[in-house]
Amino acid sequence: MVGRPMPGGGYVQSFTDITAEKEAQADLEARVAARTQDLAQSNAMLDEARAVAETATRDKTRFLAAASHDLLQPLHAARLFCAALDEGLDDDRAPHQGELVRAIDGAIGSADTLLRALLDVSRLDAGGVVPKVERFALGALIEELAAQFRPLAGERGLVLASHPGAFSVATDRSLLRSILQNFLSNAVRYSADGRIWIGARRRGGDVLIEVRDNGPGIAAADRERIFEEFERLESKGSAGGGVGLGLAIVRRIARLLGASVELRSEPGRGTTFAVRVPLAPAGFDVPLPTLSAARALVPGLRVLCLDNDATILAALDAALRARRCVPLLAATIAEAMELAADEEPDVALIDYHLDEVEDGLDVVARLRAMTPAPAIALVTADRAVVEDPRCAGLVVLTKPVEPADLWRFIEEASAAAARGS
Repeated sequence: MVGRPMPGGGYVQSFTDITAEKEAQADLEARVAARTQDLAQSNAMLDEARAVAETATRDKTRFLAAASHDLLQPLHAARLFCAALDEGLDDDRAPHQGELVRAIDGAIGSADTLLRALLDVSRLDAGGVVPKVERFALGALIEELAAQFRPLAGERGLVLASHPGAFSVATDRSLLRSILQNFLSNAVRYSADGRIWIGARRRGGDVLIEVRDNGPGIAAADRERIFEEFERLESKGSAGGGVGLGLAIVRRIARLLGASVELRSEPGRGTTFAVRVPLAPAGFDVPLPTLSAARALVPGLRVLCLDNDATILAALDAALRARRCVPLLAATIAEAMELAADEEPDVALIDYHLDEVEDGLDVVARLRAMTPAPAIALVTADRAVVEDPRCAGLVVLTKPVEPADLWRFIEEASAAAARGS
């Protein structure tokens, strides 16, 4: 309705029928309400599907973790038996037996690598890995990796050179180590001869860490494909043994860290993989650690071994006796604490999963309270255990334990025991 007074008097009012407009408006509102309801139902279905997918992913991750733990147990025992055999062999009398033992250990290591890679992919996809950004000396990490891979490179007739630089970076050290390990592993595997180089260079506010090789190179058409799961390139002279998960893990970790991965390659001229990480704030300087030389074990070193797996205890017994240690074997927490009280061990190797109310970290706490307390290492197939606050300051050896890591820990404990005697 519209009305107004007339200039000469009177009043005029006009009426317009808006029935059609109101009906159209009501129809439109009904349609909007229906679409809104449909959208709400779609969102609810998406939320339900997402919840189902997340549950399935968590279940898969838990399954893989449990399966990996059960599979790593016999691998751990096998590596210890190999270590015992390797220590007990006389290379002058039976060199071929030594080669067989090392071949067996290498095969076990390959199976271990595959299981760990599968678990890493699963955890990364499930969001079970949270980066812990810290400041650290990059050069120390590069030197550690160079020392680890130099013997492997030497076996292939390769020279591994390093240029650690003097940079402090801010990122997750463990995850960055995984990226660089995969780069170096590929360089050693695919290079038939020549030189491998790992080093760091500054690029603005970042550090570019590169791994270069003189291998066969990667064709342009393959440079995206190699970052997919179970994709690997075979070339003449390559060592083989890969499963095609290393670079898939690299891509996932880099995405998690917000780091960029670079690839430069020319067929026949070699390949360079690189990752860019941020520099730590100025003024943070960390000296490079000096790599300790191997030490001889003190004869008669008492080593407490707690594990609920009889095969692993037998393997530890054989490996430790081969190095003239005295194994103190316990299958239960009660047995371990009784041996600790009676024998005063110098070293303790404590398994984490014990099928008891208490776990290995509870046992570690009880051993630390003893006087004198032994040097303790927690042994576990569950790498997530290191996130437990109770692991602070504790040596953690992941199954299957590398014999070199086990002996290094025991050698350090042996040296401490010798100083204290």
